[in-house]
Amino acid sequence: MLPWRNERRQARKEALISFIYRRILYGKPGTADQIVQVLKDSEQLMRRHNAPGKMRILVDHMSGRSDRVVAEVEMNDTAEFFAFMGQVMSKPEAAAEYKALEERGFGSRIILKLSGGE
Repeated sequence: MLPWRNERRQARKEALISFIYRRILYGKPGTADQIVQVLKDSEQLMRRHNAPGKMRILVDHMSGRSDRVVAEVEMNDTAEFFAFMGQVMSKPEAAAEYKALEERGFGSRIILKLSGGE
C-alpha cells in the first residue's frame, strides 16, 4: 500500500466519532418548536463554555410526531464530555442556567458507542 494512503486512512480513523450522547425530549403535541428552542439555548450554553463535541437537533415533522425532538452530541471520549459537564456545573451561574433549561424539557438519555468500519 502506498504511504500516503496509509496516512489518509489513519487520519480518517482519528477523525471518526466514537460516541453519541443522545437525548430524546417529549412535550405536549404541537410543542416541538418550543423543545427545539430549549435545545438551541442548551447548545449556546455549551458553546459559551467550550464544550467538546458538536450538537445536532433532529425533528420528525414528516411522521406526524410534533411532540418529540432528539438532540445528539458527537464526542470522541465520554470521560472528556462528563468532565466538561462537571466543570460547567461547578460554576453557580452556569448550573442555574442549565437547571432552568432542564425544567423546560424532559425525556430520556442514552450514550451510543460507535464501532469502527474496518
